[in-house]
Amino acid sequence: RQLPSTPLRPCVDSDWETFFGECGPDNRRSVFATVAEAACDPSHTQSRPRPEPLENLPCDFSCPAGAHVAVAAASDATGRSRLTAACAACSAGRFSLGGGMLISGVAGDWRHQWPVGLQT
Repeated sequence: RQLPSTPLRPCVDSDWETFFGECGPDNRRSVFATVAEAACDPSHTQSRPRPEPLENLPCDFSCPAGAHVAVAAASDATGRSRLTAACAACSAGRFSLGGGMLISGVAGDWRHQWPVGLQT
């Protein structure tokens, strides 16, 4: 016997997760928003709309050391939700060398020589 599923709640702005597309031959990329599965119902009549993609973000868009690229949804003058990108300070316990470099343990980066300026 299958139990009835609980309806998902409406989506709010903080439910949207962002993902960077690949860099194209014009050295630009897009950023897209999606919702984690079973987090909320994007088709619910009270859901905040999916933000429109951020297009033509330069692939070399980077932030200084101590800051990271923060993508967020914001309403424009017409009330449409769009993604924006800006530099934001890293939160406590996180770090950035700047220049768009990503150091990831998941990718096995800890086995390689660390970049200059990165110390434990």
